[in-house]
Amino acid sequence: MKSEPARLIALGADASPADHEERLWQAVLARDASCDGQFVFGVRSTGIYCRPSCGARRPRRDRVAFFSTSFDAEREGFRACRRCTPPLFDDAMAKRRLDAELRVAAALHQRLQPAPLTGLAGWDVAAACVPCREVGGDYVDFFRRDADGRLIVVLGDVAGKGIGAALLMSSLHAAVHAQASTGAPPDVVLAELNRYLYASTPAEAYATLFYAEIDVATGRMASACAGHNAPMLRSPGAALQRLDTGGIPIGLMPQAPYERQESTLAEGAVLVAYSDGITECSNPEGEEFGEARLAELVAALPHEGAAGARDHVRDAVRRFARGSVAKDDASILVATRLASGR
Repeated sequence: MKSEPARLIALGADASPADHEERLWQAVLARDASCDGQFVFGVRSTGIYCRPSCGARRPRRDRVAFFSTSFDAEREGFRACRRCTPPLFDDAMAKRRLDAELRVAAALHQRLQPAPLTGLAGWDVAAACVPCREVGGDYVDFFRRDADGRLIVVLGDVAGKGIGAALLMSSLHAAVHAQASTGAPPDVVLAELNRYLYASTPAEAYATLFYAEIDVATGRMASACAGHNAPMLRSPGAALQRLDTGGIPIGLMPQAPYERQESTLAEGAVLVAYSDGITECSNPEGEEFGEARLAELVAALPHEGAAGARDHVRDAVRRFARGSVAKDDASILVATRLASGR
């Protein structure tokens, strides 16, 4: 008997359940390999399910349960027969388990994204993080420090991609919050994070990081940049400023010096921090978006608040890419000091 798998079960709208089961049983007896991908049968006495082509078991019909797929059999508590299960099937099961783990990791990654700030009069902050895989290693954060109400903004990029980078990112997230609570200035925070990351991770693990604290009453900002793409500060009536003062990426050596940079966000100022997934985004011709193009974009940002500025940049990058597959996580954070009356 040789039948197409799709016809083996789909006998027609007028076929009875008994007709379907009889056809399946005949396939089992005939060891019809053409229907391996269509259904499996479970042996109740052993708790094992087999493909029709398997020669290991020919149980009595009253001890057999038919399933449309192996997943259905597993849900009912049957395990796969190792004689008729090819390595590719094992690989598929492994991928299924990995996909489940990735879904959990992606959910945890999403929970680490910053929540919108409320009650921060005169300020507007928005961010977005788009991993190039299910989970990513970019770290975007903003929050108010409990002790003095200062606004902390952070954007980092962990070396690597995928689950490993995401695990390191979550560890860095916790360490940043712990260090921020001490009230230490940005250069000291980066030095402490460097020591922590170096001591607690493998040699190849490191991260670039921009960390800043803003006095929301005066607009004064202290920042430090650990090898990260220099954030851009646009102030009314002034040239675009790059905040690149700091030092090397954290985690590369046990001790590293970092410098602090002082700036002021006047009313109408816009701070844009980003990861290299933005500037290194390429179009189908292989041309990168680049920092120069981003600087022109930031200098001409419309006054639409932080979310509007964020979306304006993301839309420009998306149009430039023209459907090209992203090769790196892409993150952006925008903090604006609103003009009076807004």
